[in-house]
Amino acid sequence: MNSAEFISILSVAALSSVGHCIGMCGGFALLLSRFLSGKGKKFSLAVIAGYHLARICAYILLGFIFGSLGGVFTLSLAARGYVFFAIGIFMAVLGAALIKRGKVLNFIEKNVFLSKILNEKMKAAIAKNSVLGFLTLGFLNGLLPCGVVYYFLALAIASGSGAKGALIAATFGAVSFFAMSFYALVLKTTSEKFKKHALNLSGAAIIIYGIYLSFIGFTASNG
Repeated sequence: MNSAEFISILSVAALSSVGHCIGMCGGFALLLSRFLSGKGKKFSLAVIAGYHLARICAYILLGFIFGSLGGVFTLSLAARGYVFFAIGIFMAVLGAALIKRGKVLNFIEKNVFLSKILNEKMKAAIAKNSVLGFLTLGFLNGLLPCGVVYYFLALAIASGSGAKGALIAATFGAVSFFAMSFYALVLKTTSEKFKKHALNLSGAAIIIYGIYLSFIGFTASNG
């Protein structure tokens, strides 16, 4: 993981957690808070940590799978260049879609078949109203179609390694956990305008890194 990639991961994870993830996953956090209402502080903290760890485990699994797939497509320098170029273009489009937030983003995030399966599993997990149910919900939450997660999976593919892909996903998960926790504890009164600016900045960071990756790919494939 080079310095540019590391900075990209940190900035996008932190900014998108406030600008995108809070809105996408806020409903699950509300359900969790209701379940923990009246419970002890230590128990509540343990369940919340477990929920997010389960979510991060889902990211790590996806990162490993997509990183391993990337290794198949990057056997030669030229092939790696083409993959980098294509992923960079995808990132630029994704970043613009996150900023614009419209039909393009809906199209990117829409996966009717996967969403239907996950929604059914989530309803079953919520219905259990138990610790195991919410741990399961956390893991399933990590599998939901999401533009920001797609960005990190694209990075995993570009890494060309299951281990590196898992590390990228774990870094995103850890940063998003701390950023979302900080938001919930300290910045919960932050205006919608601030969250929009954070989302725009994360989108811009994705676009910039996408252009950078495309340039590297173009150079490698024509070198």
